[in-house]
Amino acid sequence: MIGRFSNEYIHLINDKISNLIIFSAHSPDNHYDSVCFNLNNAGYRQCEYLIRRGHQKIGFVGSTMKKNRQKLLGITSALEDYKIEIDQRLFIGIGNSFQDQLLVRIDENVLPTAFICDSDYTALEVMKFLYGKKIRVPDDISIIGSGNSEISLLSIPSLTTLDFNIPYCCETVVSTLLKRMNLSDKPYEHIEILSNLIERDSIRSQ
Repeated sequence: MIGRFSNEYIHLINDKISNLIIFSAHSPDNHYDSVCFNLNNAGYRQCEYLIRRGHQKIGFVGSTMKKNRQKLLGITSALEDYKIEIDQRLFIGIGNSFQDQLLVRIDENVLPTAFICDSDYTALEVMKFLYGKKIRVPDDISIIGSGNSEISLLSIPSLTTLDFNIPYCCETVVSTLLKRMNLSDKPYEHIEILSNLIERDSIRSQ
């Protein structure tokens, strides 16, 4: 099963199919094999990378869905570990009004020096909006995305991002499923795969 499903639906499928593995989503109350991205580590590493490049005012733009809770935990943990104050004004939930929220931050002159975005697509939306307000990336503000999609390489400037190692994740899903099929009574496994930082042109040091 790939993606997010209600626990009731997963239980229904598991009643029919005993060899089950869930990829890219995990819930603490699931009792199945699962493989997913370690978003806590991803958020921490993105934030730490920016801090080491001299950034102190670090924000986030992304959805407030469940999948981003772990990423936000990683970001705030890094800020706390490096004794940097967390400014909630710099954390913007994406939606129909995220441009309005950005505009308010611009008017109040409280933009961060760097934004971590929940996806490459969100990062490019933010870059486009800032460009329209004559705010340049990375000269005025740095942007980092997630996903290492094709558009991250084609954007101007090219986007610093995270690669989630999806081919390896897929191999891990298959090998874990085969293990379950051969050892039906083995303990359930939850495997989290770490990401790789891809450095490009959308980040500058402070």
